[in-house]
Amino acid sequence: MISSRLPGVLSRRTQSRLSVEIFHADSERELQFLLVHGAMDRKSSMRRLALKLAPSRVITYDRRGYDESLALHPLQDISELSPEEQVADIWGLCEGRPTIVFGHSMGGTLALHYASQIPPDLKGLVTYESPLPSEDWWPIWIAKESELEAAIDPKQAADRAERFMISVLGEKRWRRLPREFQQRRRAEGVTLVAEMAYLASKDYQIPYENIEVPLFSLVGQDASERHQAAQIHLCEYVRDTRCAQVIGAGHGAHIANPTAIAEILQATREVVGYK
Repeated sequence: MISSRLPGVLSRRTQSRLSVEIFHADSERELQFLLVHGAMDRKSSMRRLALKLAPSRVITYDRRGYDESLALHPLQDISELSPEEQVADIWGLCEGRPTIVFGHSMGGTLALHYASQIPPDLKGLVTYESPLPSEDWWPIWIAKESELEAAIDPKQAADRAERFMISVLGEKRWRRLPREFQQRRRAEGVTLVAEMAYLASKDYQIPYENIEVPLFSLVGQDASERHQAAQIHLCEYVRDTRCAQVIGAGHGAHIANPTAIAEILQATREVVGYK
């Protein structure tokens, strides 16, 4: 549960230095979209999707510990990657304007935590293949809760980040990438391990009963069994949930299938009463 600890974090949210990009900033539409990327990703992967949501105002950002946000604010302590801190970032980015949040993969897990805090500006939520690692039935996870009890070794974490990227891209594609790109991704290893260990903790089980806004839970046609199981779980425990499969989509649908995701986000807009 986050709620008992969140107020103190929210009071410090202006200290979070995030790299943020706003599309269609002068939009006259009241409702905006916030796009939250997953593990080892960055805001640039959301660009095609953001452009397809015109003329609505769209916010993308590098989550703390990743890419330009890591360059702006090097991590001082892994506690900066806790769900409280990450939810506070989402809260601050949405504050003051009705918002639909789209969360890809682990970005969706964080968005579910955010929605469970009953934020007044959140009007709808769309998640895509978002893991639920704090649940007992979730299979082997990249990081264990126990890893929060000691310092995370940067070299080992960098190696794990590289293995993660190889699992996503394939080894041949990874080896062809520029050395500077590989080094930047390896530098995010501590972020990867710490935030995944936090989300695997029983202290951060999502109180699904608190989620009051409509939820669209999405998976791709090639979704793994664990992501399909997570979707079924959300449909069972979140009171106002719509589940859908994106035909022809893999895990990176926000990159490869942005039109389909944009259509679902626009449909969510209508469901929550914004034409």
